[in-house]
Amino acid sequence: MARLTEKSCEFFIYYSKFELDESPAQRSAAAPSLVRLPVLKVLLFLLLLCLGGPAVARRPAADAPRPALAGTWTGSLAIPGRVLVLNLTITEADGRLSAVLDIPLAHLNNRTLRVAQHHDTLSFVDPLADACYRAIRSADGTLLVGQWQQPGLSAGLRLRRPAPVRAQVTTKWRSGTLENGRPVGPWEYYHYLADGTRQLAQVYDHSTDRLVFARPDDEVREVELHPGYWGSAQLTRAPWFVGGPERLALYTAGLTYPAAAQQLNLVGKVTVSFVVDTLGHASDYRVAHGLGSGCDEEALRVARAIPGTWTAGRLGTRAVPVRQYMAFAFRLQ
Repeated sequence: MARLTEKSCEFFIYYSKFELDESPAQRSAAAPSLVRLPVLKVLLFLLLLCLGGPAVARRPAADAPRPALAGTWTGSLAIPGRVLVLNLTITEADGRLSAVLDIPLAHLNNRTLRVAQHHDTLSFVDPLADACYRAIRSADGTLLVGQWQQPGLSAGLRLRRPAPVRAQVTTKWRSGTLENGRPVGPWEYYHYLADGTRQLAQVYDHSTDRLVFARPDDEVREVELHPGYWGSAQLTRAPWFVGGPERLALYTAGLTYPAAAQQLNLVGKVTVSFVVDTLGHASDYRVAHGLGSGCDEEALRVARAIPGTWTAGRLGTRAVPVRQYMAFAFRLQ
């Protein structure tokens, strides 16, 4: 092909020189030969186009990211006389892997394993049983293939992570997708006005732990405007419990009526205050309005047991500590 292109170039140079050197009569006589010049130009252009086109078409696509190692991997280990089902649960935190092993038929549960990884090769060591599973992760990231070794036994073992079970959930307070029972992706959370009108209060992405949308807040709250200085301000975005009112109610439902309050037929509300800091963590719990007879202590207990998973309040674009208030009702049944 290189020689063909070279000759074609020589051909063009030859005819260019011919046109410059010869007389008009000679050029007229050679006209039939010159008719072929545009044809060769077109052919050369098509040839170069064909050579370049397939090269682009054959360019390999970028590799798709593989799923993370974290999750439960399941497989069967053949031993003399029976087959054992193994469940290996891998977790990842702060860039480090850990794993626990369950073998129900062997009555082995939550056995902690040491994990080491080098590229796609992993080893899981059980020091109590002097056992080790060394495996290589498949190219698509869905399979672990390796060898289980322990005194008196060496057997091949393939572990696969089952496909996630997804379900769409819609309730009065929220809507989103559950994967293996856990919320994933964007979830919508609602609140209701006094007339019963539902409004979208928040959209939270549970896969990235990121607040996507929050309805502007018009309530004046206690805010730490400067380090050590608290004042009142209308927030751009108020703190919000991740999971919404429905999830919060699961924890407040654990309230127990103290026996001393029941004997006195004491009813009413205990208001507990706490601070949601700039990272969304809750602390500094206090009784802002109490009832006594054990109700205050019970309200504090329940409030402290609620996970401190809040979105931080914002004043403009700045995250600020905000004091929140939560009421706990004590009623006779």
